[in-house]
This record gives sequence, C-alpha cells and structure tokens, in this order.
Amino acid sequence: MAPYVQQRLGIEPSTTLNLDSNFYDAAAIMVLIGSFAVMLGSHFGIHKKILVASIPRVISQARANILSIGAIFLFLYVGLKIGFGSFFLNRSDYVLARMSAWPDSSITAMVTGGLNMSLLVAVVAQIQLRKNYKALGTPAPRFLPAITTLALFIAVNPFNSPRYVFGTVILAIFATLGASATLIRYRIFSASAIVGMVLVFPLADAFRRSSTANIRDQGPIMALTSGDFDAFAQIVNTLDFVSSNGILWGRQFIGVILFWMPRSFWPEKPIDTGTVLAEYKGYAYQNLSSPIWSELFINGGWVALVIGMFLIGYYLRRLDQKTEIALVSSAGLPILASILPFYLLIILRGSLLNAASYFLVIILCSWFVTRKAVLIESLRPFAISRAPR
Repeated sequence: MAPYVQQRLGIEPSTTLNLDSNFYDAAAIMVLIGSFAVMLGSHFGIHKKILVASIPRVISQARANILSIGAIFLFLYVGLKIGFGSFFLNRSDYVLARMSAWPDSSITAMVTGGLNMSLLVAVVAQIQLRKNYKALGTPAPRFLPAITTLALFIAVNPFNSPRYVFGTVILAIFATLGASATLIRYRIFSASAIVGMVLVFPLADAFRRSSTANIRDQGPIMALTSGDFDAFAQIVNTLDFVSSNGILWGRQFIGVILFWMPRSFWPEKPIDTGTVLAEYKGYAYQNLSSPIWSELFINGGWVALVIGMFLIGYYLRRLDQKTEIALVSSAGLPILASILPFYLLIILRGSLLNAASYFLVIILCSWFVTRKAVLIESLRPFAISRAPR
C-alpha cells in the first residue's frame, strides 16, 4: 500500500530522498518475483506425512521455570549494570546507557536480545502452562509467572524499545492468551493489526528522543509517505547500489551469521545493510530498513533472491503444519507460532544483522522450554483426514 501511495503522489520518504527512478520497475519486479518464490516454497512445503508422523513439542514445567529464573537473573544483572532507572529512559538515552556499559555493539546486541527475548519466551511458556493447569482444574503457580511478566514489561516498554520489538511482545502475548483462537477472534485480531500498522505504528515512536511524548499529528496518507515506510525506497537503492558496486557475494550474510563476534576482534565486520545503502546514497540519517528482498539481492543477486524466498516460504509452511499438529493434539499453540509471526515483521523489514540476535534467542529458548510429546494414537486418523490433498 505504501509504495503505491508514494508513487501515486510522487512523494519520496523523507529519509530516502533522491531515488533513481530508472530502478522503479526493476524494484517492483523484484518484489513480485520474491513474493512468488515465497508462495512457490509454501506450496512445496506441504507434506501429507508431516501431519501423521510429526510429534508435537509440549512445554516442560521444569524447563520453563529454569528459563524464567535465568531470565530474571539476567534482568537483575543488566539492571545493576546500567541502573534500573535506565529502563525508563527514552530510546536514545537507553541506547547510550547500554553502550556505556558494553561499548562493543555486538555485545550490546547479544545482551539486549538475550534479555528481551528470553523474558518473552518465558512469559509465553508460563501463560501456556497456566492454561494447561486451568484445563486440568488445578491451581496454577502465580509468583514466578508474575515476576517474569513484570520483568518483561520493565525491560521492554514503549519508552526504551523500538516499536517492532515492543509490538512483537504485545502481539505475541495477545496471541498466547487466545486473541486468534477462533475464526472471529482471528479476523478481528488481524484487522486490528493491519489498521494499527498504518495508524498506531507512526505514533509509537513518540518516546524515541524524549521521555515526554512527541506525537506527530498526521493522517494515514502522511504516515504512508513517511520514513516509517521506506522499504520500497530501499529496494530501489539496493538495485542502484548493485548497479554501481556489484553484488557483495555473501559478505553481509557472513556478518549476520557471525553477529556475536565482537568488532574488537573483527574490525572489518560488515555493518547493517541499511547503513551500507544510506552511506552509498549519502543520507545523513542512516538507521534505515533493509527488506529481506534487499538482503538477498545484495548478497547474491537474482539467484539468491529466488532461492532465499523459496526457502522462507517452505519453512513457514512446515511451521504452519507443525502448529496444526500441536493444536489437533491439544498441545496448545507452540511458542514459535506465538512469537515468530510477529517477529517476522522485523526480519522482513531488516536489517538482518539487527534482527539476528533476537531471532537466535527466540529459537534457542523455544527449543529449551519444550520437549517432544507422544502423539495419541486416537488422534492419528483425525490428523490424516486433515492432511492437504
């Protein structure tokens, strides 16, 4: 929607000016090819056998408690290191407080990602366990879940956190509580999220540089032409960059894979792709997005774009089928299915280097708090009947 409005009105986002219009058509083709590759991957990701053979993972009470306690200790460590009052600073000052404690940006990213996402996974796990207790008609523990939830909302709040991160936390918790448990709820939840992306998302940046809300009075059209929706512009800039400098042949991907390596050990470590594009265009403001289309294309051209988007579609389809197995077997909504659909917004927007630390923590913590359950044989015929044809 945003690219259409921008092109129709002839307005460039304020953070990505001087776009080369010669690349507009190629950028649109890139988006379409990437989207088609995702759909193709999703189609090939359908497996009849997965609904029969897959064993769902269920949450382990002991592991969930261990993760909760570990996340709380990490919260206390960070709070003592930067001062608990720093959690309520505006986003810019909070970044400075963390950089003062951990000057290396890689370490800062790992600590922040580890803190925020371990707390989120722990809270989601505790909510699921509480629902299990309720289904059995037995009292559920309250103290540890309450402390974990409190720590989460102190560590991740509208003052100190990027909108995408805070949004991921809120939406993941709503989903876990049952916001999409029925068809009607799902439709309301989805429609609200879409409207929120246009109307609420631009306002959610009110505390970036000040502890006092700085709310911009703007309508939907102005919001869609603002720097908050710079994805298409950055795809145009990616084509411009590759046309002048060539493909980077995986250099940016290496930085993503080795995001944990401190820059003090690797001074030439790649920077965010969004920043690479901003420097190329000479933009003063360089905290820009780098959509997954740009990340794939700048690393490997059209081949990497098609293969990468195909694999994304394939994996998401497999995850969707495993989620269905978990719901059919009454194992509850999987933790990844509660969090990943919303964090996917960050991955799709980019840059991948920024998203890597959070993503890794989500995957590892989700795996840690769950264990494989035995799929009840009586459910297998039902699973077979639900298999795609």
